[in-house]
Amino acid sequence: MTEERPLLTLGVPGTLLFLIGLGTASYVIWVFNQTRYFSIPITLIALALIFSGLLMMFAALMLYSLTRLAQRITRC
Repeated sequence: MTEERPLLTLGVPGTLLFLIGLGTASYVIWVFNQTRYFSIPITLIALALIFSGLLMMFAALMLYSLTRLAQRITRC
């Protein structure tokens, strides 16, 4: 499934993880501005979500381009 539809199977979950990570990071910044308390565990979770999301989106784009290239080669 990942090889046939990489944008759907990796890109969409990667985008969701990335957006959740951005939301979590903005929450950490909001809490810091309100209380001057910086939560390291929540920040690490936000960074992990952002990094995982970016990695999944990058992998989806690479797999998509590889499948498109393979289709072009087999047509010729």
